[in-house]
Amino acid sequence: MARSTIAPAVELLIRVGLLVYCGGYADDADDAVVEVNEYAEPVSGTLRVALLSPEKREQKDLEKVRKFVAKDRRTQIQACVVRKMKEAKVLEGKELYARVTAELRLWFPVEYADIVRNVETLIENEYIARDGTVYSYVA
Repeated sequence: MARSTIAPAVELLIRVGLLVYCGGYADDADDAVVEVNEYAEPVSGTLRVALLSPEKREQKDLEKVRKFVAKDRRTQIQACVVRKMKEAKVLEGKELYARVTAELRLWFPVEYADIVRNVETLIENEYIARDGTVYSYVA
């Protein structure tokens, strides 16, 4: 196996303590000197080591990060909407969007569509109610 493929797996095993780094890389070879750590703590569960090419691994990592960020932003937007509605009890739609945007733009760029989507989710979950363009806090 090529060093570029196996090196990340070996580095992971060194980080979790199953292998011990014993020497440097030789100048003319791509071999590292590692040994099994005899004093390693037992690992509970399964340790999965994926041997992906770097490009595929980077794409998977990037996709995971994007999904995590999107989920985290949804949570932040919903929490901000609920806070603003708790403070005011009743707000016009434009005022609610303006207050949420003003608070969240300090952390990330807020799209109007994201706020609308999350307000709809909060309406479905019965945290807020809508009467025309007026929103009121329910929960």
